[in-house]
Amino acid sequence: MKSLLTMITCLSVLTASSLLSCTSSPTKVAGGVSTSENGNLKGRVFTSDGMPAAHEKILLIDNRNWLNNIYKNQSVVVDSVQTDAQGNYSISVPDTAEYNIQIDNGIEGVFVKNIISLYGHDSDTVSLSMHPVAKYSGFISTDQGVVQKMVLSGTAYKATFGEGTDFYFPSLPQGTFNIMSSVSTDSATSWFLCSNITAQAGISTALGNIPITTSSVLIDDFSGTTGQTTMGLLLGGGEWYSVLDAPYGGTSTILQNNSNGREAFSGQSRKIVYALGDTIFPWAICGFRIGATNSTDFYDLSKMKSFSFEAKGSGKIEVRFYSRILDTLAGNNSFQFSHVLPIPSTWTSISIPIDSLFIPSVAFSQGYTWKKVCTAIYKIAFVAKYPDNNPGDTVTLWLDNISIDGMKLQDFAR
Repeated sequence: MKSLLTMITCLSVLTASSLLSCTSSPTKVAGGVSTSENGNLKGRVFTSDGMPAAHEKILLIDNRNWLNNIYKNQSVVVDSVQTDAQGNYSISVPDTAEYNIQIDNGIEGVFVKNIISLYGHDSDTVSLSMHPVAKYSGFISTDQGVVQKMVLSGTAYKATFGEGTDFYFPSLPQGTFNIMSSVSTDSATSWFLCSNITAQAGISTALGNIPITTSSVLIDDFSGTTGQTTMGLLLGGGEWYSVLDAPYGGTSTILQNNSNGREAFSGQSRKIVYALGDTIFPWAICGFRIGATNSTDFYDLSKMKSFSFEAKGSGKIEVRFYSRILDTLAGNNSFQFSHVLPIPSTWTSISIPIDSLFIPSVAFSQGYTWKKVCTAIYKIAFVAKYPDNNPGDTVTLWLDNISIDGMKLQDFAR
């Protein structure tokens, strides 16, 4: 469930206070109601050869509420303006949320995510440099229903469909985007997170087939950046992290990276190597946050039926679900609901049903069932430790296509 080619993003967005600010008012075009002719964000747009980009349409997109607007079938574009003959623009960007800039004339374009976080409101001039657009094509399939739409996260882009399941994004600026699809079944129409792509200037890419499983939510297929899950790119947060036993006198280490070599499952997969120390009770943790990193943030997984992924490697691994409810329970000693399994030597589909989760601590004796704590899950981890493995062991874990079964993407929307 990933692109056959993952490329390096090279977004070119330059700030140059020496450039001239708007010398004439841009013309507003359809896309929203605003006072953008006197906007707080001013600058110039240039073509790839350094010439002023005259009369280019600039879209302002609400990034924070993008997913909710998609669910409500509302426009994600909150405003738009047009550059003048010298490429100057002025647009109002609120400082209370995250807003993206999208410019695309079919030949060249530029995309900037969360423009104010990059430059603030006090920049004299924000210069945007356009580059030749990328092109993407592929096929989309679903285990049930009919695909109705395909869009790219944080943007106003929609795919065009050819014969059968062919789809096309004929003009994309540089950047990394999630592919989202709506699927209509007899019972309802739902949105699904399919994968992500990284567009590079002037490159045409054939993605092959992208399958949709309507009974699960994709967490990560490792088709994008190494430090953030596929769902994290959409929701915000979702960082991969590691924790070692060093503060407790241990010497364990972790090496993790994404690989698209012959050992990978499909396209690109994550390889994690745990080298357990030779001290008593060594351990090492590698995991991901489901969404944002705020201490008050958590997600309700009460609808989850199982946790699934592709895996291979060696040794044993504990799959652990962290709940805010258990974090502060006296006498729990940081235990969480988890499941220990041997890592298969070849790529295998693994599904962990919720009734196989167990917590080996005082929490269970006090009546803290999975049903009671699953409403406050904030991260999921893969733990190599003693006594599942011996001191000095090396545990290798390859992962791909991590998903939560029985839930919908909308269950994670904020």
